[in-house]
Amino acid sequence: MNVEEFVRSAKEAALIGGQVLRENFRRIGSESVEEKAEKDFVSFVDRTSEERIRAYLSRCFPDHRIVGEEEGGELEGEFVWFVDPLDGTKNYIAGFPIF
Repeated sequence: MNVEEFVRSAKEAALIGGQVLRENFRRIGSESVEEKAEKDFVSFVDRTSEERIRAYLSRCFPDHRIVGEEEGGELEGEFVWFVDPLDGTKNYIAGFPIF
């Protein structure tokens, strides 16, 4: 494995996750949003995007660990991917295009 392969896969994973964000922007209602902690929200879009990113990276690198903001994960391993599928959930759910 080389750095170029990791970068290519990271870009493709971002596009896959981003597709979920684009398809649902300004289309989700309050029933799709939960408050994880005070002023910290999560939506089905966060979860779905993370699931798709995880699935892609798992296919590409079955021996790598993946830690996601929504699902957590195992930190021990030679290679660990950290996934934050949507940085700026509050802006996203408000329909503000800075996220």
